[in-house]
Amino acid sequence: MVTELEIDNLYRLPLAEFVVARNELSKTLRKAGDRETATQVKALVKPSLTAWVVNQLAFEAADEMAALMAAGARLRETHLTAPAEHQEATRARRAAISVLLDLADKVMTASGNPPHRGHRQRISLTLETLSSQVADTEEPKAGRLSRDLEPKGFDAVADLASALGQLQASRPTTTPPPLRLVPPPVDAELDGDAEDAVAEDAVVEDAAVEDAGVEDAVAENADKLDEDDVRRAGEQDAAEDRAAKQRAAEELQQLDEALDEAQQKLAELEAQKIALRSLTRRATDELVVVEQSTEEFETAAGVAERHVDETRRRAEEAQQLADEAQRQWELAQQRRQEARAALDRGQQEANASALVLRRAEQDAEIARQSVNQLQDRRRKLTDAVDGS
Repeated sequence: MVTELEIDNLYRLPLAEFVVARNELSKTLRKAGDRETATQVKALVKPSLTAWVVNQLAFEAADEMAALMAAGARLRETHLTAPAEHQEATRARRAAISVLLDLADKVMTASGNPPHRGHRQRISLTLETLSSQVADTEEPKAGRLSRDLEPKGFDAVADLASALGQLQASRPTTTPPPLRLVPPPVDAELDGDAEDAVAEDAVVEDAAVEDAGVEDAVAENADKLDEDDVRRAGEQDAAEDRAAKQRAAEELQQLDEALDEAQQKLAELEAQKIALRSLTRRATDELVVVEQSTEEFETAAGVAERHVDETRRRAEEAQQLADEAQRQWELAQQRRQEARAALDRGQQEANASALVLRRAEQDAEIARQSVNQLQDRRRKLTDAVDGS
């Protein structure tokens, strides 16, 4: 049985040590009889460099990662419902990613891998994807990543679409502002007030002609003053209306231009999305090939390691046989020397025995001669006795 801590420690290791440590853990589990878990551990894929960096951020920058995930949660909650809060959450996520990218540069530099723009882009995409994930799902989690992640739905495009929606909502209505009525020019004839004055003059029979003329002149001057004021007010209102319309038209044109630019950016992002997906698929295919090659290499390395172990065992057995043969040879040499010494002693004893034998033969010859002499004397004495 393997613990979560053991798996975390595996992903905490320097990237170059991952495969060796994984294989050792798998062997340990297999020797302990847990073949199923050993197989699962053996199947763990070595992380890519940028995925490994994100894993290290999950272990070493937990607070910064928590801030990123919180900003992602706020983005999901406020999407299309609270534009202002959504924009604030977007800024918070960008700030969190910026902080994590700076920390990622330090991790890569410390590991001997100088960071470059491509690394930062892949790490940024992975961080965005992690922030858009819903908790308690089976999607890959930071700390256990083996490859870079691709945003689902492309949050950048969604953010731009949201911004476009807000831009369209902020456009003014095309209904022109209400126009103010400008009174038509006053005729040369007297208006209603003047006519009333004439009627009053006609009723007053005793009014003098001079008084009537004065009143008519005063009324006419008043009418002219009122007409000028009304004309000037109408012209001013018309000028203000024209200026308001001009400003509205210019603002509408600016908004249309901004909308066109935003739509163009959206189209560019869509094209980048397609290209990025193509690159991701190609990278994934290449990663599969690399993983297969790695597995084949590891298998071949395992076979070679077993051959080396067998060769080493046979060499040790041959050395043991050679040592035993050397011991037997030394023992044979010792016995040969002992046999030669025994042979030398036997030869000396044989020489001594031959000398004794020669002396015994000489003594026997002397004894035979003495016996022969005694026998001759005996015969002679016998013959002498017989003759007497």
